[in-house]
This record gives sequence, structure tokens and C-alpha cells, in this order.
Amino acid sequence: MKGLVLLFIFFQSALAYSSTDLDERLKTYVNNFSLHPLEKIKETNPKLTVVGKKLFQDKRLSLAGDISCQTCHGPSFGTAEPIPLSLGTGAIGEGRERELSAGTILARNTPSLINKGQPGIFRQFWDSRVLFHPREQHFITPVSELNGDGPAYADITDVLSRAINKSLAAQALFPMISKEEMVGPGFEHLSPREAWDLITARILEDEHYAQTFSEIFPNEEINIGHIALAISHFEAVIFQRTNTRYDQYLRGNLSALTATEKKGFLVFAEEGRCIRCHFGPNLTNQVLHNVVVPPLGPGIDGRGHDRGAYENDPREHLKYRFVVSPLRGIKDTAPYFHNGSALTLDEVIEHYNHPFRSIDNFMATNINEQFRETYNGPLLVDRTPYRLFAIKESVSPIIRQLGLSADQKAQLKAFLLAL
Repeated sequence: MKGLVLLFIFFQSALAYSSTDLDERLKTYVNNFSLHPLEKIKETNPKLTVVGKKLFQDKRLSLAGDISCQTCHGPSFGTAEPIPLSLGTGAIGEGRERELSAGTILARNTPSLINKGQPGIFRQFWDSRVLFHPREQHFITPVSELNGDGPAYADITDVLSRAINKSLAAQALFPMISKEEMVGPGFEHLSPREAWDLITARILEDEHYAQTFSEIFPNEEINIGHIALAISHFEAVIFQRTNTRYDQYLRGNLSALTATEKKGFLVFAEEGRCIRCHFGPNLTNQVLHNVVVPPLGPGIDGRGHDRGAYENDPREHLKYRFVVSPLRGIKDTAPYFHNGSALTLDEVIEHYNHPFRSIDNFMATNINEQFRETYNGPLLVDRTPYRLFAIKESVSPIIRQLGLSADQKAQLKAFLLAL
């Protein structure tokens, strides 16, 4: 009996030592990679949040009148969309019930808005086509009149510059002027400014909006910048994840993560090499990388081709590169990657474990079985050898086969679920 007691005490001590050892090893990565807990963005203007929420849900922001921000950025789905590729104006339904109908299959998956208002987030959209330059302190967008130190649309950018996150405010402008996303047929002839002015006029026809804006912005002429500012304020304040168990662990509660999750944290930092891109308070370095994601869907050109940031900034080194995403709330934002080609975190981990095998063998069988009704048929899978070679040829140097074991993959997934 005495021997059994001693064995139990030894076993318990070994567990405690193991946990302490894990915490000490993790402490090095926490310090070296600036893995700080996120600070919650404080509410500074409740009226602006309320009107921002209403605008976020208002289909009048769509010139076609049939789609709102919330249609694709559903709070119930981590402010993402539970289908691989988003469907623009003309589609019907929301969430998993959304169907193509008379809409368009877009090139990319709807990105989550979780923590996109945090300091350090300065790129928006998968391809970084909208950003607020952190050093130069000006906007870079597809509409040149918003860009640079002396923008022609200074009346808009001056308002955007008051936002909690300037890039997030600017991002809100662009789905409104996308023919496929929110414009719809009959308005293609409008310039961006004409479209924005028409949307603003529509919103201000509503007496409640007009009164609220006059109260929040007295003696100001309301333009699309005020609308985008309100939406981004709502998003920044409401769509936050700052007290995850991961954040609690970073604040000193060492029991917030289980031993398995801590082992997964180590895999994240070591064998998995995730920490090389996913570091800092937001778990993103905001860099663009080509991680050899398999092609899926119509792409930008309708023939399955999507060359990432290169589509808006045709410099050779940007081909097939997309922004490194933040990770908090990732358990709620499936499918994954810029085109939703990974339905689960297991598929994401397996892709990084064997990236070249993943792109070579991708057939989208499960996707086309599960989402055939959503898209009224199968999604295109570009298997052209030249296309796959081009993606692999320009792969980011950081990408390589990992060789993770089954246990390591399970541990890594457990950690990701704690974010």
C-alpha cells in the first residue's frame, strides 16, 4: 500500500514538473515573439456604435438593396461566412442557407472581422488592397482619390482618419462599390464617388439616420466617410475577442490552458513553425505570403485564376500572396484560407504539414458534395499543371513540409481551439 502511495505522489510530481517545464519553455516564446494579451477597445461613443450597428444590418448600403454587411459577416459565424466562397448581390438567404440564385460566386471567402479594429492591424481584405500605411500615415486603396498625403477626396479621408482603426473604416467603403458584392445591375456606370454619394443620400432620407448623424457630427456635411466611420466603430467595439483562455494564460493564469493545449502551443512555436508569421498581440505579422493554397472557384478572371495581391499591384513578387490572418476566434470562422478550400482546422493543419502534396491532390470532393446546392453545381477546381506549377514556384520560402505526428497535430488543433 505504501508503495502505491509513493508511486501516486511520484506520478503527481512528474505531472507538475511537466506542466512547469512547459510553462518555462513557452515563456521564452511569449517574450521573444511579443505574444501579449489583447487589450479591450473601450467604448468612447455609444451613439456611434448604435448607428454603426444599424448601418451594418441595413441593405440600403447595397445599391441593389438586397444585401448588407451582416449578410456575409454573420455574428453567429464569427463574423465570417460558413460557405467556402461568398455570394454577392442577387443571391438569397444567409449563413449556411445562402444560395446562388441570380447572384455571383465571388473569388474569395468572407474574412472574419474579429479584432480587426485592434492597433497593429493596418491591412484589410485578403489581398491587402486597402491599407493605412503605418509609417507614411496615409491610405492606399484602389481609388486613387483617397490615397496619399493630399487626397482629392480629403472630405472623406479626414473623417476616416478619426476611426479607431483607419484601415477598417476605409475597408467599409469598398464592398459598396463592387459590382459583384453590393452594387448589382443597373448601376455599373457610376463612378465610386457617384455611388458613395447616392448611398449617402439614400441613408440620409431616413429621418432617424439624419437626426442621429446631426447629433453625433454637429455642423458637418455628412458623406460616405461618416457612414464608414460608424460601421467600423461598431465592428471595432463589438467584434472583439480579448479574454480567450489564451489571453488569460498570457496574463498569468497558467491553468487557463490544459497540458495538451500547452503542448500544442509549443508545436505552434516549434515544429509547426506557425509563430514565424502568427506572432505579436494579434497573432499576425500583417505580411503577405504564398502558402500554396489550392485553386478553387471562379477566381478573379472567371477561369479559376486568383493571383492574390498581384491582381491589384502587379509586381512579380506579389503573385499568389495573401495577408497572414489573425487567429483569435478561428474555431468559429470555418472554412479557411482565402478561398475556403479547407473546411476544417484538421485540413488546415494537414495542408501545412504537407503543402505540396495538398495542392497536388486537391479535388474539392467534400466541398462540392456539401455545397452543391449553395452554388447550383460544383465549384471549379483548376488542375492545369502550369497553374499549379506557377503557384508552387512562387511559394514563400518559409513554407516547407513539417512532418508533424498525429499527436502533434491533435495538440496543435487543441491550442488553436483555445484562441
